[in-house]
Amino acid sequence: MKRLYYLTDSMALASQVSRQLQHTPGIANWRFHALAKDEAGLYSHQLQGASPLQRCDILRGTERGGLLGLMIGTAFVLLASRVIDFSGFWGVFAMVALIVSATLFGAWEGGMLGLSRENYKIRRFHNAIEAGAILLMVDVRKVDEGRIRNLLSHIPIRPMGEGSSVVNPFAYVSA
Repeated sequence: MKRLYYLTDSMALASQVSRQLQHTPGIANWRFHALAKDEAGLYSHQLQGASPLQRCDILRGTERGGLLGLMIGTAFVLLASRVIDFSGFWGVFAMVALIVSATLFGAWEGGMLGLSRENYKIRRFHNAIEAGAILLMVDVRKVDEGRIRNLLSHIPIRPMGEGSSVVNPFAYVSA
């Protein structure tokens, strides 16, 4: 699924986009989100605000933390196997338990760190949002993309590019 980004300075225009998309086949309410500094304004204009998963880097942090925990847990078990005999059922169980525990702890810790960070996909819009702009995010299927772009081209909002709705833990984003 592709995510289209638009910016506007007007809550009324954002609300107009929302109403227009609600009556468009192929776009469900959960595929359109708005992000603004004025969250109360989003609520009063009946706009669906961005979820914590879209605002924060929770998923990416969880994925990265889990991978790091997996690597650390595996390295620890490999080093410990030089000193400790992990043969037999309980030995294998202990190795797997250590690796799984390190992976889960890493994922949890990464998610907590991600909760305190802005989502890497919307970081480029940070200054505009702080200045009062409203970021509109529309998730579209490939077959509906042209129709939705055409529909939104008649509304005076600024297209700001596109991205994927899939989280990539290895994506490099400059600060």
